[in-house]
Amino acid sequence: MRDVAAESALIRNADTLERQVSHYTERALMDAARSELKTERSDGELLASIDSLMDRGFLHQSKQHDGYLYSDHGLLRSQTFAKALTDPTPTNPRVTPQQLLDGKRDLSNPMDQPQRYSIVDATARGGVEATLKQILSPEDRANAVFIHGERGADIARFPIGNETLHNGRDWLAETRSTVRHKGAEATGYSQNTTLIISDAAVRAPHRAELYAETAEMIGAGKVIFLVEPDKTPLREMTPIATAIRTGAVSEVSVPSFFTDRPTQSVARDFENVRGAMTEVRSEPLELAAARLADDHARKTGEPVQLVASDPARQENLNIAARVISDARDRVEGRDARPSVTLDVLNRRDPEQYNPVTGGGIRPKSVMQITAAPESFAYKPGDRLMLGYIDPIDSRASVRDPDGMMYRLPLNEMAEQGVKFDIYSRSQATFREGDPASIATAKDGRVEGRIGDVGDRGFSLNTADGRRVDLTSETARAGDMRPALASNTPDFSKPGRIVMVAGSNDRAVDGAFAAGAVLAACRILGGSAERIDIVTDKTERLIESSERTSSRDVLAQQQAFERSLADTTAERSMPTRDEGR
Repeated sequence: MRDVAAESALIRNADTLERQVSHYTERALMDAARSELKTERSDGELLASIDSLMDRGFLHQSKQHDGYLYSDHGLLRSQTFAKALTDPTPTNPRVTPQQLLDGKRDLSNPMDQPQRYSIVDATARGGVEATLKQILSPEDRANAVFIHGERGADIARFPIGNETLHNGRDWLAETRSTVRHKGAEATGYSQNTTLIISDAAVRAPHRAELYAETAEMIGAGKVIFLVEPDKTPLREMTPIATAIRTGAVSEVSVPSFFTDRPTQSVARDFENVRGAMTEVRSEPLELAAARLADDHARKTGEPVQLVASDPARQENLNIAARVISDARDRVEGRDARPSVTLDVLNRRDPEQYNPVTGGGIRPKSVMQITAAPESFAYKPGDRLMLGYIDPIDSRASVRDPDGMMYRLPLNEMAEQGVKFDIYSRSQATFREGDPASIATAKDGRVEGRIGDVGDRGFSLNTADGRRVDLTSETARAGDMRPALASNTPDFSKPGRIVMVAGSNDRAVDGAFAAGAVLAACRILGGSAERIDIVTDKTERLIESSERTSSRDVLAQQQAFERSLADTTAERSMPTRDEGR
């Protein structure tokens, strides 16, 4: 029988611990929970409750750090932090549109990199003070805010006596309070502000998520994370390591690790296409790939496919393609094209959450019903906005399309045969002329180009002249997505194919996440005349591919083969009425 009180205390204290650290031992969690339980529990009883929470997906044993635990909340917060750090959107006011288009520009100084976040190896650069002298001009230093951790040794990492030196916890509390009550302008920060944050201030996923959120709130142009691997154990750099593995621009490579999950080597496939690899440093790979595609299209007039099968990489590749296109328009004196910004849904990997208990499901996600008996309150296709997930009784607070709030019992839904997918939400900008795709009832997902953006809506047009008039609501209902980048290379189409593969790209279990490039490498078998693979470190990329998830290899192979089979299928747009 489940010990609900013990589980509740364990969950609460896991959240409390993760405000300070990324991982904790079973002993630390049990001691923290025991201190608030009114009735004494033995170690065996508490361990049984921990096992129950693990089985239900709310607690996890670390695959990398033996003997340590983390919660689903900690993992999701690290992933949110990583998503912010991988965004290629230029925020640095020092970088001009012309510089964005210059692929030969020296970007070794993170202050010259266009994106908001950069991870700097202070140890390799000779220490914190030496690093600051190397990267900050006198003007930049005058506009810098220095944030340290809360331990005595952490504070001593930065030069003492600087009036812009802050304790991370206090800075977050004060800055967020000012923004909340007086607005971002009242903080005195701007795009010219540079945040210099010690890795010691980012030990906890909760804290890391707040830094990313606050940096966006105040509009900081640059955020530099100073990493000192000789002083901070890898276990305490979990949020930063997660960001590096997801593709953040970093001078640090995180160590490789593997579990017993079945893996296989695809290094030979990558070795066969070594000549197609373009190595770039110190900027988002997606920006480099989009610039390479833009240069090739301008010089040859050929179409270019941008490809990244990893959902996060593909989303960033779409952003990067828009960024480079906008920079080209500004440099060549063209007016900004009319645009519309829409919510976009991205389906999450079902292996990342437990639909029966709610473990791994984050608030503000979207639940879409895919199967349900007639007696259930919602039908397939209905979408519900998720709020709080109760880990004790596995109930999800949801808001339905009518704005009504309900609590759904996930375990009972599973017993009734109710099934659903979980989607994360983000925003995407669509400009006139951009390719986009939308789901239709008759034809599946079809592609077109955005046209006629106005106050009341916009259209999606195909090459044969068909047209669908849309509003923000109908576009959202049809899951409209940018189509500047695809998730599978299509060799039946003419032109060049530019793909992204980072040397640190890894799944949570340590297996190499090879992305769309894997399927292409396997099919090509050494014939790489039509492709460019943009990576950061060629040798490490090939080394990393020695251990690739067998499941991912099969999935990529099947996706590629399906794409070849689908090329002969006729796609047509819905009628104007159907689109509405």
